[in-house]
Amino acid sequence: MSTTDYEGTARRPFLPKVRTGRFNIIARFPDPASAASAVERVRASGVPEADVSVLGAVADVVDPGVGLAKPDARVVHSAWNQAWLWGIVGAVIGAIVGIILILIPGFRHAVHAQLDWPAFLAAILIAGVVGAIGGAFAGMVGGLDRSAAEVDTYGDELATGPELVGVHTTDDQETRLAAAALREAGAMAIDSTPPGTA
Repeated sequence: MSTTDYEGTARRPFLPKVRTGRFNIIARFPDPASAASAVERVRASGVPEADVSVLGAVADVVDPGVGLAKPDARVVHSAWNQAWLWGIVGAVIGAIVGIILILIPGFRHAVHAQLDWPAFLAAILIAGVVGAIGGAFAGMVGGLDRSAAEVDTYGDELATGPELVGVHTTDDQETRLAAAALREAGAMAIDSTPPGTA
C-alpha cells in the first residue's frame, strides 16, 4: 500500500483518506470485529496505541489504474455495458418504429413528408437516434442494479467485509512481536517491510 496516490504514479492500490505509508505492517482480517480484536492484541504486545489502527475495508482500496474501488469499478463497468447493449436494441426498435410511422398516411401528412427514400432514411435515422438515447439511458439505470452489477451497492454501509489493520514499528523486535500478535488474532495475510522503509 502506498500513501494517497490519486494521480496513479505509484501504480499501487491505496486507501483514500488514510496515510498507509506510515505503517510498515498491513494485515488483512475477515471482518471488522476480528480487526478490532487484533488492534487490542497488538497494543497489548507493547506497540503504542497511536501506532496500530484499523485502516478500513478491503473493498475501499482504490485501484489507481481506474481511480475506483473494486465494487465501484464493477458498477461502472456494468452500467457502461448495459448502456451500450440497450442503446443498440433501442436504435433497432426505434428504426423499425420510424419505418412503421412513415408508412402511416396520417403521420406523413402531419410531418409534411412524402413516401420516398429520403423520408424513409430520415424516419430511420431520427427514430433510431431517439431509440438509442432512450435505450442507453434505460440500460445505464438498469446496469446500476445489483442483479446486473453483481455488487451489493449498500454493502459499505453494513461493514461486514474484510478489514485492514496497519501497524507502525520502530525495530525488528517490535516488528516480530506485532506480526506474531496479528497471526494469533487470525490475520488472513500479513505484508510487512523493515521499520523505516515504509
